[in-house]
Amino acid sequence: MRLGFQQSMGLAVFLCASAVLAQDTLSLEQALALARERAPALAAEQAAVGVARGRLRTSQYWLPEEPEVSLELAPRASNGTTTTDTGIAIAQRFEILGQRGKRIRRDLLLLDATAADYAAFERDYLALVAGAYLQATAAEERLELARRAEAEGREADAAAASRHEAGDIALLDRNLAAIELARLERERWRMEGGVARAHAEVSYLLGRAPGDLRTSSSLVESLRSLERGLGADADRGAPALERSEVSAARARIEAQEAEASLLRAERAPDLVFSVGREREERTDRLTRFGVALSVPLFRKNRGEILAALAELDGARATLAVATRAAERDVAQAAARRRATEGALDAVRRRMTAPAEENLGLAASSYEAGKIGLLDLILVRRSALEALGALVDSRLEYGQALVEVRRAAGLLPPGLESAPATGR
Repeated sequence: MRLGFQQSMGLAVFLCASAVLAQDTLSLEQALALARERAPALAAEQAAVGVARGRLRTSQYWLPEEPEVSLELAPRASNGTTTTDTGIAIAQRFEILGQRGKRIRRDLLLLDATAADYAAFERDYLALVAGAYLQATAAEERLELARRAEAEGREADAAAASRHEAGDIALLDRNLAAIELARLERERWRMEGGVARAHAEVSYLLGRAPGDLRTSSSLVESLRSLERGLGADADRGAPALERSEVSAARARIEAQEAEASLLRAERAPDLVFSVGREREERTDRLTRFGVALSVPLFRKNRGEILAALAELDGARATLAVATRAAERDVAQAAARRRATEGALDAVRRRMTAPAEENLGLAASSYEAGKIGLLDLILVRRSALEALGALVDSRLEYGQALVEVRRAAGLLPPGLESAPATGR
């Protein structure tokens, strides 16, 4: 009976390995690069940068308005004859207090702010992808533990059935083994559902349809990758003051100052130059030159300036909020990292080796008749829970590392060089 069980297990392992090879495997770095390249959410957010760049292009036109061309026709009746006087003129308005430069400066700063907003969104989105990848990896490792537990439970059930047929154990123990196997099968099915959900989430964040997907990086490998490049400044919060949200708030303050300066300059009169050519009574030809001055008597941008100053105060308050939020995020992330790192170290040093040892001792002790079936089940359950705690601790520490990088304004590993999206 044991030989048949081993053969069936070997076939199951072979089929599982074949399925894995057929799946699309992604490392953490590959998943992050794919998300950055193809995620629809990032493309939608980046459209705002294109809009800001288009507005900047509009403000760079040299003249505030298109030239105005006028054509005049005037019939004239004299001494029984009719002639037509004709005239053509062109006029152009000019701004004389540097409004174009102020407009360009405002739109450049707004472009910088929009690009910084996108950088913050991209950083947070990629942190979300990294967290989902870790969840998927942990789900896969929990599934492997569940399969391992089920295999050992199936072996114990087969042994209990054989011993019960031989009259060595009571029906109570035989039923106990069958109940435990059913519980382990249920747990394995639950873990498979968790893996499917985690894979679907990763696929969604990567902008791809749900399908066969498998993480190729273990939790240990992902942790090493996430730890790379994290210096002491990440915990102290020095980079956080240069986070994209802070940069965007600073750019918006300068943009609002430029807007207020532009609105004041627009209160000044504009010059309109014109030149024209006229013909009167067929023979008289005149060339006219003119200069006009627009006088802002009624609309002096008072309301617009007050609104711009109010928005300037709001931008300054937003900068203060962004700065405090960055400092808070760094402090919370550092505390979470210390706590999860300590918990992982405790589990790794004090639980993992004894759990693995107990799994072997329980099997040999049961075969030697030193412990009963109930003790075997309890010892195995405790050991596998300890190994599951190791997976959970690694996941929590990995999520803490992702948060440390996000709070410090750092991109995930392998994506340190951000693409230029501003000027």
